[in-house]
Amino acid sequence: MDTMAYEAMKKDRIEERREAIEQGLIQDPLAPTTLEDAIDFRGTCEAMCPRFEMVERSLQNGLDPLEMNENGELDPEKAVKRYRRSAAGNEQPLPSDVRSPLVLLQTLDYLVGTVLPSYTVEKCHPFIRDRTRSIRQDFTLQNIRDRYAIEAHERIARFHILALHELCGLDEERFSIQQETEQLNKVLISLMEFYDDLREEHRIDMPNEPEFRAYNIISHLRDPDTIRQTQSLPPSVFRHPLVTRALKFSAIMQRNNEIMETSSRRNKPHNVEASQNSYAQFFNLVADPDTPFLMACMLEAHFPDVRKGALKAMNLVYRPNTGPDIDYVIRVLGYDSEDDFTSDAALYGLKLENGQVQFNQRHVRTKVPFFIEPLSNPKPKPSQLVEPKKLGTRLEDIVNGIMPSPSLASISPRSLPSRASIRSVAASASSIVSPMPSYSAAANDMMGTAMPSHDDTDYTSFAEQEEKRAQLAQVVEQRAQLEMQIHQGLGYPDARFTHQHGLRRSRYLG
Repeated sequence: MDTMAYEAMKKDRIEERREAIEQGLIQDPLAPTTLEDAIDFRGTCEAMCPRFEMVERSLQNGLDPLEMNENGELDPEKAVKRYRRSAAGNEQPLPSDVRSPLVLLQTLDYLVGTVLPSYTVEKCHPFIRDRTRSIRQDFTLQNIRDRYAIEAHERIARFHILALHELCGLDEERFSIQQETEQLNKVLISLMEFYDDLREEHRIDMPNEPEFRAYNIISHLRDPDTIRQTQSLPPSVFRHPLVTRALKFSAIMQRNNEIMETSSRRNKPHNVEASQNSYAQFFNLVADPDTPFLMACMLEAHFPDVRKGALKAMNLVYRPNTGPDIDYVIRVLGYDSEDDFTSDAALYGLKLENGQVQFNQRHVRTKVPFFIEPLSNPKPKPSQLVEPKKLGTRLEDIVNGIMPSPSLASISPRSLPSRASIRSVAASASSIVSPMPSYSAAANDMMGTAMPSHDDTDYTSFAEQEEKRAQLAQVVEQRAQLEMQIHQGLGYPDARFTHQHGLRRSRYLG
């Protein structure tokens, strides 16, 4: 299309805007109004990209390669409306510029079902990221907060989580973890509001809410306000296995050796007194089959911080010039290779000698353990603790909600059983499951029993499965009651969280 035709379309839009204002379809920018009298704006565009934008971007060389045909020209079947930042001076969008909810879902279907499988994640990520942002913008312009909006935002959130895992190994110029996390958090904030609004105004509970409440907790693992807000959720959500697992990660992620915040070190999380510093349990739980793939993808971003806290704790605990074998540290902290660990050790100023980590090196003058605190943590990399959980599932299926590790999501929320004698229940449970190997013998001796792990391989009927699950839950409930005495000073808002989610004792880590 030539420039003259484009100019004609621009003139037609002036008349279209005048008619839309007269018909009450859009607000008159020159007429002040109250919030109660604001117009309920609705889009009328029935294509993935408005025609005017297609023409404009084609003339201005603003097309993405994924929107072109083999001749390098605009393919109307591939064009998708791009995100346009709100700014002073920009004209109010016309109804023909904004897509209806059904078209927004169809556009997302195209991005996930056609574009994502056709290219590598690195190649199509910038395009999908921008176009899904435009989808969210169109929902916001129309103030749509219904099931359509929730379905779209859930899939967009999964895409961002998937990208954090698939692309975190790239350099900053090709992929920004900070920007991806920022967009993910915006999507999660919208979802939390949508869930709350539907429940309060229409008494509707969305089936995927526990999944995304869990992601929201993982995104704010060291934020006590998020934990307090989670405690106010309905029992069906709060006690869902995905949420309880996320809360468990939040509990074992707490640290008491974070460096103090300064002008050059901003937004440092607060230290939590009497925290567990359970780094070994953290990586064991990430590797656990019941930790779903996407949850593990989010936790992967926290690996550098957990490892830094663990190495800092070890540096205080071990005697001067002594330490464990390098292979042990690699295994306990979930490193994929010795090179990854030695790189971190050099960053923190740790000495490696004769196959061992020589912790507790002291300053000559101050006599305090030497540990370098960099201004930022190392960049996370795709981890072999996480990648196997994908189980060959297609990326588009993951975005659409097919969980490669479905065991937790398929368990219905259950009320906690009543208490009984912990020793007698543990004795009967020992015939059901084997002890969890990640706990030390000393810790199990102190608590009087070994912590059982999940094992459904011997279940022969649904009734037996339910009975054994109930027995297992009873052991967890009662052991948590004993351990609550150890963690009175953990710093959580009340004993409900400590009691229900089984905070466990770990080795002294500094």
